[in-house]
Amino acid sequence: HDPVTDFAGPDEVLKPGFVFACDINIPCPEQEMGIRIEDVILITETGCENLSQGLPRTVEEIEKLMSLDGIIQILKKSRLYEP
Repeated sequence: HDPVTDFAGPDEVLKPGFVFACDINIPCPEQEMGIRIEDVILITETGCENLSQGLPRTVEEIEKLMSLDGIIQILKKSRLYEP
C-alpha cells in the first residue's frame, strides 16, 4: 500500500538504514471492515529492529489509547491551536 522509491528490486540486498513495513491485512467483508497489523522494521548493522514494538495491539489497549487526548486536543487546551 505504500510506494517504494529507492528499492532496486527483488535481487537487492537489505542494507543498514533500510526501513520497511511488514504487515498482514485481514479483510472481513461480512462486517464491512478489515484489520491491518503492521510493524515498521529497521535494518541495522547487526540485524533488525522493530520500531513499532510496544504499540497497542489488543482491542483493550487500542480503545484505551483512543480515549486519550490527541495532539489537536492538547494544542486546543493549551490555546496553541484554534481552527
